[in-house]
Amino acid sequence: MSYRKRCRFLLPVLLVLVACCMPVIVQAEVEANILSTLNLDKTPIDVATTLDGKWAYILTPGEVQVYDLNTRTLSGRIPVDKDSGRISTSSRGDQLYILNEKTKTLSVVSVAFVQKIDITGSPFKGPAAAPVAMVVFSDFQ
Repeated sequence: MSYRKRCRFLLPVLLVLVACCMPVIVQAEVEANILSTLNLDKTPIDVATTLDGKWAYILTPGEVQVYDLNTRTLSGRIPVDKDSGRISTSSRGDQLYILNEKTKTLSVVSVAFVQKIDITGSPFKGPAAAPVAMVVFSDFQ
C-alpha cells in the first residue's frame, strides 16, 4: 500500500478517534421556584433540617428556632449560648449538635416533641388534670 493510500485511510480514522476522545460540553438550564419563605424575628446564623424534611432548626443568637416545615410555623425555641456558630442534626433528627468555636465546645441537645391530644369529653378515672406519659418502643422486635 502506498504512502498516499495509507494517509487517506489513516486520516479519517485519526479524526474519528480524536472526536471520540474530546470532552463534551453541555449547557443545561436550571429552573428554580421559591416554595415558601419563613419570616424570622432574629438574624439566622445556620440551619439544619431533619432527613425526612419535617423540621428545620434555625440557629440564631441565643436560641434555636424549631420550625414545622409542613405547616411553616414556629413550633418552639431552644435556648443556646449566644456565641454558637453552627448546627447539625443526627441522622434520626432526635439530637442537635451545636458548635461554639469561641468556647471550643460541642453541645449535644436531645430533642423530643410533645404531642397534645384532645381528650375533651372522654371518660377518665382519677384527677382530670393528671399528667399522662406515652412511651413508644421503636426498637421492639
